[in-house]
Amino acid sequence: MVEKNDVEARIVIREHHSDELIELPVARVQGTNPGPQQTVMSGRQTGEPARPEQETLRGRRSQFNAEMSGVWHPAVNEGDIVERCQHLGRLTDYFGNTLREYHSPARSLVLYYWSNPAINAELQPHGYDWHSGLVSALEFED
Repeated sequence: MVEKNDVEARIVIREHHSDELIELPVARVQGTNPGPQQTVMSGRQTGEPARPEQETLRGRRSQFNAEMSGVWHPAVNEGDIVERCQHLGRLTDYFGNTLREYHSPARSLVLYYWSNPAINAELQPHGYDWHSGLVSALEFED
């Protein structure tokens, strides 16, 4: 426990990489054990950060690619868990007419999705599907 009289509060002026001078509130705490003093920046916490329990997810990775060019309208975000048959998004022409809707074939975790709406299925530089990708997901094992 830090007592109020053990804390020295002050403002430190530092030069930012933009050559602008910025003020940083700093507290210098006198420790109770022998050793160097501890400097605490305002807004920061000491100690180890909380780490949630981690779980290994197993499953099959799947990726949805457009077979035709158009405008992609995703209905999911990365990190979403989608259920079987859930709507992933739709591909439209430039006038908003739906060309195809995409649905999840299984319960899955969305790893990432293409946020760029311009989809060009014919363009595959070096054989990669950069311009036709829509959603990448991890299908959970039952």
